[in-house]
Amino acid sequence: MKLVRSGLLLFLLAIGCRADTYVRQPSVDVIRYEISLDLTDRSDSITCRTKIHVLIKGNKASGMWLDFEGMAVDRLYVGGIATAYDRRDGRLYFQLGRTYSQGEIALVEVRYHGKPENGGMQIGTNKYGRRVFFADNWPDRAHHWFPSIDHPSDKASVDFYVTAPEKYKVVANGQLIKTTLLPGGRKITQWSEKI
Repeated sequence: MKLVRSGLLLFLLAIGCRADTYVRQPSVDVIRYEISLDLTDRSDSITCRTKIHVLIKGNKASGMWLDFEGMAVDRLYVGGIATAYDRRDGRLYFQLGRTYSQGEIALVEVRYHGKPENGGMQIGTNKYGRRVFFADNWPDRAHHWFPSIDHPSDKASVDFYVTAPEKYKVVANGQLIKTTLLPGGRKITQWSEKI
């Protein structure tokens, strides 16, 4: 009976655990995201710009990828220079424009738009009939609305800059830095979370 219970316990543990098959990029580490998004009442589509600060960990790095799928990419920049990219298998592949050495930081910027789907960001109305945008990134759904290394092992600081109708209450992880009113009944809200 003890053997049966032990076997059953091992079987249940095996079912509950799945192998982590995420392919790592040991030569790069995202240390900070700056996510600027524009929300509107007129559409479920969002317009975004994400700046990604990438610390080079290996001796040399000349290219990398970001997890990102479902939204249209308008431009990709590395160090302020427009850069070609390739999209396949839910990833955005690109070269860094030069070989970076260990300890350097590469600044990648992706401009994009679209309606997030398949999780990550949910857009709709709450039980009170109010319009809501809700991000649910855990454990690996962030890449459905912003380019990232979307794995729980890759922690990074993040700053959010949310432009939205003034009537929206904008909340995010971290600390509220400031809210700036804009013409036309809109505002920008900045939140910052450090790791």
